[in-house]
Parts: sequence; C-alpha cells; structure tokens
Amino acid sequence: MNPQYLMTDPKGFRLSQNDINAIQHLYGPSPKNPFVKGPSICDPGQDYDAATTVRGDVFFFTDRYVLRRYHNSSEVQMDFIQTYWNFLPNNINAAYENTDSDIVRVFQGIKYWEITEGLNLTSMGSIYHFGFPSHVKFIDAAVFVENNEKTYFFVRKKYWRYNEKTQAMDEGFPRSIAKDFPGVGPRINAAMYFKEKLYLLDNNAQHEISINESGQIAEKIYKSPKSHWVGC
Repeated sequence: MNPQYLMTDPKGFRLSQNDINAIQHLYGPSPKNPFVKGPSICDPGQDYDAATTVRGDVFFFTDRYVLRRYHNSSEVQMDFIQTYWNFLPNNINAAYENTDSDIVRVFQGIKYWEITEGLNLTSMGSIYHFGFPSHVKFIDAAVFVENNEKTYFFVRKKYWRYNEKTQAMDEGFPRSIAKDFPGVGPRINAAMYFKEKLYLLDNNAQHEISINESGQIAEKIYKSPKSHWVGC
C-alpha cells in the first residue's frame, strides 16, 4: 500500500485500486461498499495527457493516474502518479526522457520537474528556461528524438525544437505542426520516442513516424494507442 498521498485535493481524493484491493484483502469488503472504484486501464473515456519512457518502461499520464507498461513483458499497471513520484502534481501536461543523460522532465503549466535515475527529483524550474516566449503558458507534448538529439515541444498548433547539447532553441522555430507533420493534429496530446520510432497522439489517434538524422519524416503509420500499448 502507498504510505502517503501528497499534493492531492482531499475533496476529490480517491484511493488507488491497488490500495482498495489491499484493504479489502486485510479486512474484507464493506457491506456498504464505501470505496469508489478507479478507472480501468481500458476505460473508453480515458485519454492520455502525456507519455514518456523511463529506462525502457513506457508511462502514460491520465488525470491523477499513470499507466506503466514494463519493457520486458506485456504487463500493464495503473496507479496514482504519486505512487512513483510523490513530489509530482496531478494532471500532467507533458513529459519526456533524455536517454543520453538519463533525465526525465515532467511538465505542468509553466513548471517542470527534473528526475534522475527514474525516481529522484534533482531540480524544478520554469519552461522559460528552455527559451519559450512569455505568451506560452503550457506545453501540450514533448519528446526527445535520439536520432538527431533534439527535443520537440508541441504547443497548440505549433512546435519548437530544442538542442539538448547547446541548451537553446533551434533557429526558425516555432513551425506549423500541420505543415511539417501532414495528417497529424492540429494539436498533439502526447508524444514519445520508442525503439527508433516517434509516436504522436492526438485525441484517440496515434501516428507512428520515422525520423532520420536530418530530422525529415521518412514514413507514417496509424494505430490505436490503447490497443497498441495496453492491449485494449
């Protein structure tokens, strides 16, 4: 069971389903059934707010929950976000893993949290650290592409490209999502780079894209994100 729940509004607080099951295993179910069951992994009304890899495992953020698919199996687990990172808030906007430096960055509004070794908070900051103009108040999606060592930030109908080595935005950005990624969007909900493929999610559609070292799109395939990742 999770020993503590942080940064959670008590008015809307719900135990995770794992904790509900553990309590009922110890004490038996209540005849009045006071616990509210959380959403299921395949809940049709559940959209992914953000996605990232963390040391080979795949994580999807949705509301106050996170789905984890283990890299060495098809097992998928759903828990509260604070089960893994008790310093993070709910309702995450974007997240990405820089696999070169073993850093995960998680975003909500203008804030971001930097995590190392998959678990440890090393710093917090503002999105303006990356060079965004002041009118940008949140990021829809973010992803680090290993092939060109650049991070793509998607904001509304445009995207920025950030050079992790120089720690500066590339010149000529932002650019139009619709122009550079035909058939995608117009807005991106979540993004992830996994096994040399870029995945962009807009609502219930998933776009699987190959990007070469120069950053050009090589191909595109469409699949359902829930059926692809969690077997729904």
